[in-house]
Amino acid sequence: MFCGQSVLIPFGVAVLCGYIVYMLWAHHRHDYLIAWAVATWGALALRAALAGRLAKRALDRDQVSHWTRFMIGICFVNGLLGGAAGFLFFEGSPLAAQALLTMLLCCWSAGAMATSGAIPLAFYAFLLPFLAPITSSWLATDIHGSNYTALLIVFFAAYEVIFVRDNARVLVNAVVASNRSKALALELDQKRLEAETARARAEEANQSKSRFLAAASHDLRQPMYALSLYATLLRKAAKEDETRKISDHIEFSVQALDGLFVGLLDISRFDAGIVKPNWQTCTVEPVFEGIERQFGAIAESKGLRLEVRACPAQIRTDPGLLGRIVGNLVSNAVRYTKRGGIELRAAAAGSSLAIEVADTGIGIAPEEIERIFEEFYQVGNPERDRAEGHGLGLAIVRRLVNLLQCELKVESQPGRGSTFRVLIPLSSEPIPAGGAVPPQPQEREIDLTGLVVLVIDDEREVRAALEDLFSSWGCACVAAAGHDDAVAAVEERAAEVDLIIADYRLAKGENGIDTVRRLRERLGNLPALLVTGDTAPDRLLEAQASGYSVLHKPVTAQDLRRKVVEVYAAR
Repeated sequence: MFCGQSVLIPFGVAVLCGYIVYMLWAHHRHDYLIAWAVATWGALALRAALAGRLAKRALDRDQVSHWTRFMIGICFVNGLLGGAAGFLFFEGSPLAAQALLTMLLCCWSAGAMATSGAIPLAFYAFLLPFLAPITSSWLATDIHGSNYTALLIVFFAAYEVIFVRDNARVLVNAVVASNRSKALALELDQKRLEAETARARAEEANQSKSRFLAAASHDLRQPMYALSLYATLLRKAAKEDETRKISDHIEFSVQALDGLFVGLLDISRFDAGIVKPNWQTCTVEPVFEGIERQFGAIAESKGLRLEVRACPAQIRTDPGLLGRIVGNLVSNAVRYTKRGGIELRAAAAGSSLAIEVADTGIGIAPEEIERIFEEFYQVGNPERDRAEGHGLGLAIVRRLVNLLQCELKVESQPGRGSTFRVLIPLSSEPIPAGGAVPPQPQEREIDLTGLVVLVIDDEREVRAALEDLFSSWGCACVAAAGHDDAVAAVEERAAEVDLIIADYRLAKGENGIDTVRRLRERLGNLPALLVTGDTAPDRLLEAQASGYSVLHKPVTAQDLRRKVVEVYAAR
């Protein structure tokens, strides 16, 4: 600021010096006047040129201190030269010229506040030699009131000193506040950059996790698929009790892993938005009856009582998905209750129906209530005992509650049990004739003997297992790893294919959906079944949108046969 203001000084001072010379021209020697004006203006011009150069340079702390002292010295010289007019040209001038000279010098000093006030010491160094001569001249004259005039000049100078001091404080505070604001802005920008970087890393980590889980899920499901099929064949071929016992253990392990995969698949399906509610007006009585049949014997085997109290109030929901919510809550209650019992009850609560599952189990600590809805988190199972479940039930409940637009509340005390409450809005719409849940169609028993099935899977073990399984059903199986292999195998055997079963993810970037489409263009509009081990939401959406029937690995032999019958019969 000091340097910027100093650049403008010579222009104003040149006009002021010219006017003083003009005013005193008739009363003093011309060479003195001209010499004074040139010296005064020259010193100010030198200061302005130096200030202009300094304003364009980046100075460190030591350089700033050095040039500040230098500028204070120049200001002292400026004040000495400019104030000399009050000593050189006061005496000998008429009273009017003396008064006007005094006024001009006071105005000059007032202007110096703006140009030098940014550095108070520089202004003080200018002011003392500048106003001292004119003050002394008034004190030395015998004009009436001259002493009062000198005193007024002193008061005016004191006012200028006070003003510059206070203004400098304000300026310093403003600079400090500005620097602090800039520092805070830089810190905020840094924090924002760090937050954006952390978010980008978190998103990348989340995407990497999703890609890893999708790939891991697919790679794990492939051998599980084959193992499930071989377990069925082993049990069918077993003739000794010991062999049957081993096959039973294998099937139990397969079912446990299948339960985990089904849970992961369900979560992926909910996150992908594939599951759509089948909204109906209904009561909870059929749902409660199914839950009682499903868990009554299990609770009794553990010495627990299961009390079920339904309510005839009508609600609008998806009975199937609501049954999964209640079923998962009751399943958890039975699992974590060692003595006492479980109550499943429903009652109207204002404009909602409150479904409550209350148990006398181990309870949940307050800090764990939110965590129980996380995937794989289980209370009281640090050993990850699979008999205690996989920790996915409540994660699915949370997603189903959101899907059905319900409200879920939890009350629990460690050692005293838990109560899960689901609030569903009541409905005044009439229940359609025939009940809320339409009767399930009976499965059609169709003999698959002679059926020619084209199996496409890039896993050799899966192809071999499917060939053996279909052969046990009396079917002919043509197995291939991809589109080209399938075309070659069909032409080699001259087979009339009746059904295509293709894996979704094939080798060399081949896609099961595209492969089936190309084969149907070549072989005719054959019924097709898509089998996938992917759980990535985008893959699930793509498979769902393909229009083909979809099975998710690992697939049991019973489910595969059921779906084959369904797809083939629909032809």
